[in-house]
Amino acid sequence: MNTKKRDKVIDKLVCYMKKYAEDKGIPIKNVWFDFEKLKPEDALYNDCTPESNSNEYKDIIKSCKITPDEFEEVLNYCVTNQYISCHNFKHVLLTDLGYARARSIECRTFKLPMWLCKILETIVAPSIVAIISSVITTIIMRKMGN
Repeated sequence: MNTKKRDKVIDKLVCYMKKYAEDKGIPIKNVWFDFEKLKPEDALYNDCTPESNSNEYKDIIKSCKITPDEFEEVLNYCVTNQYISCHNFKHVLLTDLGYARARSIECRTFKLPMWLCKILETIVAPSIVAIISSVITTIIMRKMGN
């Protein structure tokens, strides 16, 4: 999975966890999630089907359009970077760092791409200044002529 896609999935994951806790009115430290991927042998011995995964697991996989293996990769990255803490992805907790990332994402403002900023700065802005200067000059010249 490339870095850009992984970061988008991480953003969705931490925001999902934060929103879930806020919707339930539970402190972040008291909310845990079950993101454990069921193994084929679990289905055999427990009379379960792979669809018996937690709702949180299904929600994230579905909304991010990723495979369970890609999700596991994201979870491992989050553990390494301390966005979440867990043991075997069974009891996943959002850490303070993960919560801070979720808040940062929610407060993020839209930024124009750098290439567009350069175009606006070098072509559009000078053109607008020239047009405005011409209009002002024309108005002044007409007033002086009367």
